[in-house]
Parts: sequence; structure tokens; C-alpha cells
Amino acid sequence: MTHQVSGLLALSLTVLMLQLIPHSLIAQTINKTGQDQKSPFGNWENKRQILQICGGILADSDAIKELEIVDDQRRAITSAYENFRSRIRDCAPEFKRRILQLSRSDLSEAERIHLESKILAERDEKVKSDAEPVFKQLQEILLPQQLERLRQLIYQRLLLAKSGHDRTKTFLYLADDLELSKKELSQFKKDAATIGENFNEQLVKLQQKHDQEMLNALPAAASKRAKKLMGKLYLNY
Repeated sequence: MTHQVSGLLALSLTVLMLQLIPHSLIAQTINKTGQDQKSPFGNWENKRQILQICGGILADSDAIKELEIVDDQRRAITSAYENFRSRIRDCAPEFKRRILQLSRSDLSEAERIHLESKILAERDEKVKSDAEPVFKQLQEILLPQQLERLRQLIYQRLLLAKSGHDRTKTFLYLADDLELSKKELSQFKKDAATIGENFNEQLVKLQQKHDQEMLNALPAAASKRAKKLMGKLYLNY
């Protein structure tokens, strides 16, 4: 009986100690010892865009519940994002100053555009470089199943926010994560281009149909005034 009580006390103490360990520390330990160490963010090209979407999801109370993120994880994530934003804010004036300096120089327009594009490319590389610690910290803070669900939500947000070529591009991001062979990836990109073009054509027709139906729903005189306000079509969708 004494042995049983001792065993129960030991088990209770173990459970209590585990409850006292911060959730982020448990996640860090699991992620370091887990077999799948491939970054869930490593293959995405536009990391600034991904980071913005990821930040929006992690600031959404409903998404927090969906991901089952606890308070200590949320605090750690907030700190990671604040550090990233601080680094971006600190370097922004310098890039702005350099671009402004070009506009005041005696360079030709072609030279100015060339140098400005180089500065902007340098800025984008800086943003990507500063974003890397955030992605690494997310992997340490979140549990594997949370990371997997976060990646799913990011893809869903990307598709929700995109149309046309940008929507096709999202599937190309997705393809990068599927470990396709070079031949399979090449074929998918060709098919994706065709599908994207067809989608755009259908989308334009649908938008035009929508606009015409909206105009038709107005009284005749108002419809005529609306057409006059918009004028002859100049911008294609």
C-alpha cells in the first residue's frame, strides 16, 4: 500500500512539473528532437508577404483558438514580431534617403532607374534576412501540429486574397513544398500558366457580366448616368 501511495505521489509530482514547464519550451524541445526538421517556411519566395499574412493570422483571436496557442506562446510570438518590425523601421530611413538622393542627382533617367532598382532589391534582401529569425523562432515556439495548421491557414489566406496570376502563383508556392521532381515541376508550371490564362479570361467575362447586370438593375435614367460617370472603358481588369 505504501509503495502504491509513493508511486501515485511521484506520478502527481511529475504531472505537476510538466504543467509548470512553459509551453514554448516543450515545443522547442519537441521541434529540436523531432525527425522532420525541414522548415515549413523555407521554400517561399516572397517572405515579406508571407510574414504579413502570418502576422495577421497570429493576431486573429479566432485563429489563435484554432491553432490552440497558449499565453506564453503568444507573448513569445509578439516579441519576435516586434523585434522584426523594429529592425525594419530602423533601416527604412536610410533606404529612403538613398532613393531621394538619386532623384536629386544629375543622372540620366535610365541610370537613376537602374540604381533605384538595385537599392530596392537590397532593401528586399534586408527584409528577407531580418525575417529569417522570426521563422526560426516560430518553429521553436509552436508545436509541430500547430506549425502544420499555421501553414494551411497561410495558404488559405493567400488564395482568399488573390486572383488571376497571383492566385496561380500561390499554387506555385504550394508546388515548391511538394518535393516534385524537376520534370513534374516543369510540367506543372506549364499547365499552371495555361490554367491561369483561362481563369483570367473567365474572370474578366464574369466581372463584365456582373457590372452589366448591376447597371441593368438601376432605373433606365440612372443606368445611363452611371455609364456616363464611368465613361468609355480604358482600364481592362
